[in-house]
Amino acid sequence: MARTLILTALVSISLAFPQNAQFEQYDSLDSVRIAGGSRASINDYPYAVQITTGSFFCGGSILSNAWILTAGQCLTDVDAINVTVFAGDEREEGDEGVLVKAEELYIHPQYSEPPYLANAGPDYDVGLIKLLHNLTFSDTIRSIQLIDANQQIAPGTNGTVVGWGTQSEYVNASYSDELQAVCVPVIAQDKCRSTLNLSGQYLTERMLCAGYDEGGKDSCSGDSGGPLVVNNTLIGIVSWGRGCARKGSPGVYTNVTAIRQFIRDTASL
Repeated sequence: MARTLILTALVSISLAFPQNAQFEQYDSLDSVRIAGGSRASINDYPYAVQITTGSFFCGGSILSNAWILTAGQCLTDVDAINVTVFAGDEREEGDEGVLVKAEELYIHPQYSEPPYLANAGPDYDVGLIKLLHNLTFSDTIRSIQLIDANQQIAPGTNGTVVGWGTQSEYVNASYSDELQAVCVPVIAQDKCRSTLNLSGQYLTERMLCAGYDEGGKDSCSGDSGGPLVVNNTLIGIVSWGRGCARKGSPGVYTNVTAIRQFIRDTASL
């Protein structure tokens, strides 16, 4: 259900150590490049980072030279000493990136996981990593702008999700050793609840959905914590889904608008 990726032989050891405004719909066909995506350059998404925790592989976004935003599920039952962030390279084992260790980890105090039979994902799925050493910004290492707490995303708005996760849900699916990006439209909350047959208890206001009715394009395992962006503004965090890219099963993202105060309170951003 969650889109973290358990580290196995698939992920090499070298990475583990090496105002009421509303967004308008816009065309992003040139962003169409995860499941159903294509290769992307870190120069186009310099805020995207790879995170390893000793047990899991996740994505994340650079908020400042000292702070990384990711999914709360990526940091549960994890010690900061085991967390590393790799920035500045589109390759999973790139030699041009920068590896930085975590100093402190923060998970939203209301983070919770649903009962298994709910067939849903975690609520308040957001976490922050304070880095042990500050990043130095460059063409390939930059911070991402955050959506404001009072902004809303119009259904049908096209967003781009990026990550290094697997390219399908199948057990032997290959993971991507290069950054992937894919364009997915935001889905109205009531439509998503109906599609997934979930009440507001399990598809909450802290979540937003994106994807196609026919499937085919989606985030997948290993993409959890990664960014969903519109016009270079972070609107969502990869959180959970039922499989990957299935027909009638959109991806579910943490709604950044709804957890904006947690970021302010924790990182002063």
